[in-house]
Amino acid sequence: MAPPPFQGSAPEESAQAAHSAAFPATADLGRLPALLGDLFPEAASGERACWCRQLAEFSRHLYRWSGRINLVADGDRSALVNKHLVPSLLIRSALEGVPHRQIVDLGSGAGLPGIPLKIVLPNNDFVLVESRRRRASFLREVVRRLALQRIAVENLRLEQWRDPPRGGVDLVTARAVADPAALLERVRPILAPKGHLLAFLPTDRSPSDMDPPPEVRTVGWRDIEVRLGLWKQPSGIAHKK
Repeated sequence: MAPPPFQGSAPEESAQAAHSAAFPATADLGRLPALLGDLFPEAASGERACWCRQLAEFSRHLYRWSGRINLVADGDRSALVNKHLVPSLLIRSALEGVPHRQIVDLGSGAGLPGIPLKIVLPNNDFVLVESRRRRASFLREVVRRLALQRIAVENLRLEQWRDPPRGGVDLVTARAVADPAALLERVRPILAPKGHLLAFLPTDRSPSDMDPPPEVRTVGWRDIEVRLGLWKQPSGIAHKK
């Protein structure tokens, strides 16, 4: 059965039921309670249960739509928790001492890391920036289906964004970036004076070879480890007004 249109013209409940059997990662989703308990022990159990439901629902949407618009690699669709959710959620553990009231997820694509991070930071303001129309439509659909608040989707390139948050944003996240140090130059105009860029580091380059080099933050859960690069807005760089 083909997925329903993005705008939800097919009845939602029947569409979800029809696709539940086709979703192969149900057992993988069973790791979510332990994951959330280990990473966020300070959260109330009811809050973690809500996050768990939202993450599971996001995974189902991501699995279905990936077959249609190539959101993640085919080989990753049956291992969404380990391949994508865990690395995204680990970002929150790397934010100690980093302002992050306003977060922009640049090149959000499949909503990674933006959507999982938004779920576990429900009181923070998010903007998902994605230039490709169909991926932006997917993101809007996920935001609607999960009833997420204080989050917007911008379907444009960063250079086309004419009205970023006033005063600049605290944090820009980016995942699939070949040269995150070069990305710093592009995001400086939207960063607050004390803002940061946090990006997944490529495995084929040493952080010390990057210009400027980042602060490296390594976070992990069980057998999964993620290396992140953190760049601070240089002094004297003005943000867009």
